Amino acid sequence: MVELAGQPLLERSRISLDFQGDQLSGDASCNRYAAEWARPAPGRIRIGPARSTLRACAPALMDQERRFLELLDRFETVTITTENELVLRSGSGEELRATRS
Repeated sequence: MVELAGQPLLERSRISLDFQGDQLSGDASCNRYAAEWARPAPGRIRIGPARSTLRACAPALMDQERRFLELLDRFETVTITTENELVLRSGSGEELRATRS
């Protein structure tokens, strides 16, 4: 993961996206999450709603996780940049930028 809504991830935190079939899952900062996803048209994406485990952790990580999970079902477009970054963008312009690990 590179950044979430224009902000770099907190140091030593992890957000991951694993697309398998029609399921998206991964780490959300503190917890694991899962959601259904689809590509209704080229360049478009629909995700959510997400389900997650309920572990608690440091307040800053919990806030980052909350922002990530709230954004997931708002993403509308998906692109892969020439630098091989995955970019998910909401209708209001919020982005998630991720690189392959």
